[in-house]
Formats: sequence, structure tokens, C-alpha cells
Amino acid sequence: MTTAKPVALVTGASSGIGKSAAIALVDAGFEVVGTSRNTAGVAPLDGVTFLDLDVTSDESVSRVVGRVIERFGRIDVLVNNAGTGAAGAAEESSVAQDQRVFDINFFGLVRMTKAVLPHMRAAGTGRIVNVSSVVGLVPAPYMASYAATKHAIEGYSESVDHEVREHGIRVLLVEPAYTRTDFDAKAIQPDAPLPIYAEQRHVFDGVMARAMADGDDPAIVAKAIVAAATDPKPKLRYTDPIAQEYHVIAFDNRGVGASTGQVPDSVEAMADDAYTFIRALGFDTVDVFSFSLGGMVAQALVVKHPDLVRKLILTGTGPAGGRDIDKVAGTTYLDILRAALTRSDPKEFLFFNRNATGKPAARAFVNRLKEPTVDRDAPITVKALQTQLKAIKKWGRSAPADLSKITEPTLIANGDNDRMVPSVLSEDLHRRIPGSELIIFPDSGHGGIFQFHDKFAPIAVQFLDR
Repeated sequence: MTTAKPVALVTGASSGIGKSAAIALVDAGFEVVGTSRNTAGVAPLDGVTFLDLDVTSDESVSRVVGRVIERFGRIDVLVNNAGTGAAGAAEESSVAQDQRVFDINFFGLVRMTKAVLPHMRAAGTGRIVNVSSVVGLVPAPYMASYAATKHAIEGYSESVDHEVREHGIRVLLVEPAYTRTDFDAKAIQPDAPLPIYAEQRHVFDGVMARAMADGDDPAIVAKAIVAAATDPKPKLRYTDPIAQEYHVIAFDNRGVGASTGQVPDSVEAMADDAYTFIRALGFDTVDVFSFSLGGMVAQALVVKHPDLVRKLILTGTGPAGGRDIDKVAGTTYLDILRAALTRSDPKEFLFFNRNATGKPAARAFVNRLKEPTVDRDAPITVKALQTQLKAIKKWGRSAPADLSKITEPTLIANGDNDRMVPSVLSEDLHRRIPGSELIIFPDSGHGGIFQFHDKFAPIAVQFLDR
């Protein structure tokens, strides 16, 4: 049997990123073959043919690739996703265990690549998409062998991509950050644990668990995989530009999203919560990336704890006592009403201009927010929203802070027509924070950094790198 549809082979497709990638590739028009070590217990997926595969076995790899070619006559895309995690300090795992991790994560990918390349070369086209990790660029402690496999994947992929381009084949990298899967729960545990590492290993395990729980939906990574498989002019790497170089932790303050408790009634109390959270994770110094109310919290945090913050990014925000900040509540309630009357998301009115430029940007932003499909944060309650708005009102009516005390390198950004926190307040912050940098994006509002995310993210990375 042959098919006119493109064919994608996805390893490790029974759960997590692989499962989401298989579904997304079916939706993109592919015939999809998914693999798992034991498909007997795998729930069927519409449009996906499952085959048993052990990537550590040359025979198993050869057999699966042969069956795909026999059935479909082609392999257009290989997604090397199968892999395992590995926890513990480097000293706590045996060489045999490290070799096992490499055999799955790295040499399994090598086996699959070698098996499909002759067929792609014969066809004169093909894409090999290797699922790496930001850990392959920025290692983290207590996962040395895992990080090493991802570094190996980075180097191998880039080298092979140079070798096979002339044959119409590309080898590309997708580099997820923390993603909501059971990956950490399935990680190989150290086979020679040492008491001296136990306390810090336990702390890091907790950090990892929270980071995974708050991470990206696998559907977001799947979207990047589909892009790598289909872009007419693909990039070598598909990743979040900030997470590519930095460990990013996003958190909901008390009473918001997935966090329990009551929303604090002042910005300063929110800053105290942020400090407690950061210290509980064991960090002595952090970079702070903030937006809107978060920017107010960040200012209060750095004024009270200057040694905690290395660099500060303030977007869509304003200083204590800033002009018209106390009117945010009125603007918010008005735009919620306008959104209800037009059956729209309030953020389309609050964050974007209502013109030919702003409306498409607003729809694109709201659609991106809908991409995660599982473990979504609960909508904010009316009480929580009202408490936040009261805290912002207090901030707007409080005495101006001495922002000259902020000596940390600071990047300030906003749109030129922010209706929620007037754009002139970004200029005010710039004047009052010594040595700060200011970016104002044209024809945009409160969500200027979202409208111009493709321009802002590289600027933020450059700022953090300096």
C-alpha cells in the first residue's frame, strides 16, 4: 500500500509530547505511525497506526522502519521523541546506568536516523525532527546524564543537518522547556544514592515537580514539531527564545490560577508572597520578568529586597502614585462589558487597539492562549479580580516611591497607547530608574509585548545576556 499523503513516524507516541505531536500531525494532514515499547496498553488515536518499538534494539528499529515503508511506501518526517529522564547527582549513578540513559536518548535517536536516511535520500526529501530540551543548552543540577544526552543530540543534529541538506533533507531541533507530562515521575532514579546529596536532591525534585506542573501544555510543543515538519524554510531550532538560555519559572500568586489562598489586598503583600516563593525554591538571586500588576509587584520586591534581583524587566506597568493608575478598575469593568456585548475576550479590548492592526493581533493572542488543552488555570473569580483592582487602586493613590534606589539593570517596555496603565508611565519609570532602557512599540496598547512578541523576546534575551 502506498499513499499520496505525507507520512510521519513519531517515536514515544503513547503519551506526553509524542502523543500530542501525533495528534497534531494527523490534523496537519499526515499519515501518522506512532511507536511505543508496548502498544498493547496504548489507547487508540484516530489516524495513528501504533507499532511496538525498542529504540535500543537495532533489529527492532530496522523492523519498524521496514514495516512503515512496506505499508506506506515513504517516510517524509521522523520525529525522534522517545526518551527517558534521569534524576540524581552525577556521582549517584553507575556508569552502566549512564550508558542506559545514553542508549535510549541518544543512540536510540541515532539508530532511527540511520534507518530512515536511505529512504529519504532516495526520495530526495525529508525532515528529521529531534526533540531535545532547553537543558541541552542550559544544564541543570541533578540531571547530569540526561543533560549530557541532550547536549549530544544538539551537536549530532547540527552536524547531520549540514551533511544531508544537499540531498533535500533537514535535521531540526525542537527544544521544549518544562512541559506538563509525567516525564519526571518516570525518570530513572540513581542506582547508588548517597546521603550527602539527599537533601539537595529532594529540594531539586520538588522544584522539578512544580516546574513540570506549571509548564507548557504538550500541545504547544506539538505545534512547534508540526512547524518544523512543514515550514517551507525551517529554522534549525524551535524553542522559546528566553527559555532557550534561561530557567524560566512562571507562578500564580495567592488566589490566582492554580494557586490556593486569598488574593492579597496590596501590591506590597503580593511582593512579600513573591519573595517567600523565590526563597522557598532555594534561589539567592533571580532575574524578574513582569507584566502589568506583576510589574508593580516587581518594583515593590526589588525596593525591599535589592540583593535578590540581578536584572529587572518591567512591561505594561507604572510606578506607585502614577497618573491614572487608580482608574484601572473603571477601564477594566468597561471593557469587560464591551467584550460581553460582542461575545469577545475582554483582553481583546484591554490589551490591544481596536483598529486594523490591533484586532488581528488580539485574535492571534487569544488563540495562542487557547492552545493548552489540559491542566488549564481556573478562571479568576469575581472576588479575586475585585481584590486585585483594589490593590492597584491603592498603588495608584500611594506616595511615589524613590525609584532611584533601583540600581539593578532594568528594561522597560510598553505599547504607545496603553489604556490600562498609560504609556507615559513607562516613560516616567525610565526617567526615575537610573540607567534603565525603554522600548515603546508603535500602534499597540497594554499588550504591546504580545503584539510584538517576535521582536521583544530577542531584545529581552540580549538584555539578560549582557
